[in-house]
Amino acid sequence: MRRINSIFIVLLIAIFFLTAAKMNNGSRIYSRADCKIQLSAKGLNKNVELKMTITNISNDVIKIPVFLFPNDEEEFFGDWFEIIDKNDEVIEYEGKQADIDYEPEKVKCLILKPGKSHTVCLTYLKKYYKLQDGKVYTIQYLGPLGESNIVEFNYL
Repeated sequence: MRRINSIFIVLLIAIFFLTAAKMNNGSRIYSRADCKIQLSAKGLNKNVELKMTITNISNDVIKIPVFLFPNDEEEFFGDWFEIIDKNDEVIEYEGKQADIDYEPEKVKCLILKPGKSHTVCLTYLKKYYKLQDGKVYTIQYLGPLGESNIVEFNYL
C-alpha cells in the first residue's frame, strides 16, 4: 500500500510540473547570462539610429518582459546606456528613472527560443541623453539584459 501511495504522489508531482511547463510554453524568465547583446549605431539627421539585437545563448526558451527593450514605441525608464564623448566625459542620462517591480506572469513578454534573436531600434536617444551636434560618441548597453559591445557614432 505504501508503494502505491508513493507512486501516486510521484505521478501527481510529475503531472503538476508538466502542466506548469506547458502553461509557460516550456519557458522560463531570462537571466543576464542567457542574453548576448549586440549594438550598431549611426548618426542620422540630428538623431541616432541605434539597433540592439538580443540573442538567446542559453539552451532554454526564455521570456523577456518587453518593457526591458529600449525602443521607439515605448518609453524606457532607466540609465541603460553608457555614452562617452571623445574627451572621456560620460553623457548623463536625463530620462525618467523607475524601479520597476513586476510579476512576470502579468506582463507582456517576448518568448525567445535558443539561438534566436530579436532586434529593436531606438532613434530618440537625444530624448534621454544630452548629445551635442558634430560630436563623436561611444555607446554601450549596460542594462538589465546584460552588457553589449561598444560602438562609435557621429552625432550629426
